[in-house]
Amino acid sequence: VHVRLRAMLAEQSVTLDGVFYGMRAALPVMAAQGGGAIINIASGAAIAGEPGLAAYGAAKAAVVNLTKTAAVENAARGVRVNTILPGPIATPPLLAAVEATGGRAGWERQIPCGRLGTPEEMAAVALFLASDDASYVHGAAIVADGGVAARTNSPRF
Repeated sequence: VHVRLRAMLAEQSVTLDGVFYGMRAALPVMAAQGGGAIINIASGAAIAGEPGLAAYGAAKAAVVNLTKTAAVENAARGVRVNTILPGPIATPPLLAAVEATGGRAGWERQIPCGRLGTPEEMAAVALFLASDDASYVHGAAIVADGGVAARTNSPRF
């Protein structure tokens, strides 16, 4: 139990505290210059459970709530705060996990659009949120996961 508790606290420290301290440093500077955009990164694990990811999911859900709270508190100061919830993205760590758990084809069969996302696609979402085109977007949690969160939890045969 103590080992799991330590792991949960470490996950919170990296995932949630990093976002909190980053925003705490950036918000006064952005407000003083008349505004800006903060884009946090959470995960699809913030909105659904997954075995073995309790600490990770809880910390990412906290990032979503912290984002929404910061957005409400800072909108009048000209600062927009939003978060991206990526799904399975073809990064080296995920690709290693994919290979260790049955291979890419098995993962991609579980994704409605039929493929892993790319880092470039996540960058495009971030660029939109940072742009003037998103000037009315405050406190959003943008899910970019190939449709994973949109489906029901029915068994896949």
